[in-house]
Amino acid sequence: MRRAASYAIDRRALAANGGAFSTVAAPAQMNIPPGMPGFRDAHVYRLVPDLTAARRLAGSGHHDAELYCALDGGSPRAAQIIKNELAAIGIDVHVHCVPGYEMWTLLSRPNEPWDIAIDTYGSNYDDPGEFINGLAVQDAFNYSHYHDPRLNRTIRAASRLAGLPRAQAYAKIDLALTRDIVPRINFANPIQEDFFSARIGCQLYQPVVGMDLAALCIRPSSPRHS
Repeated sequence: MRRAASYAIDRRALAANGGAFSTVAAPAQMNIPPGMPGFRDAHVYRLVPDLTAARRLAGSGHHDAELYCALDGGSPRAAQIIKNELAAIGIDVHVHCVPGYEMWTLLSRPNEPWDIAIDTYGSNYDDPGEFINGLAVQDAFNYSHYHDPRLNRTIRAASRLAGLPRAQAYAKIDLALTRDIVPRINFANPIQEDFFSARIGCQLYQPVVGMDLAALCIRPSSPRHS
């Protein structure tokens, strides 16, 4: 059913909404974002719903799903988009939006009765493991509560590699997660916007932490001609 849902959602509409917590976002489907070692845009899904594939996987039955979201940013709007899209494949989504960090408190509870949650995640380092290793831990920070011993071994083996072999191993895992296992459905990558006057130069953007403020400089004034 997770694969069916991944075919059913409209990534363009969700990205146009700003994703979950951003103002501007680009459609996405992979776990590892562009610019990160190990990113491979495999084009597993269309950016718009593929209802033929989704309905084939979902079958003809009727299902109910509990969706949790935070009352922040575009998350409630994203929840409504997802609710409408999954209705087309026979899934009746019940939306529950709660304030701030209350959602993550609920998700961390082992027996909390939720099926879908609108979440976001990022990285502290320029490393693909930042986006995948969390699926191999068995604690409250693995909000998906997805545990697969074989997947855990594969992720841990990749985490011990370095350089190009590490990036290639994570790219292979990312493809399997996106196409076959689908513990989470990625739909948007946030786009950071920075505005500068014409006097500001030396802009240096770092994908993990954003604009390097210490590198900014004042452009030298153009010489005046009499």
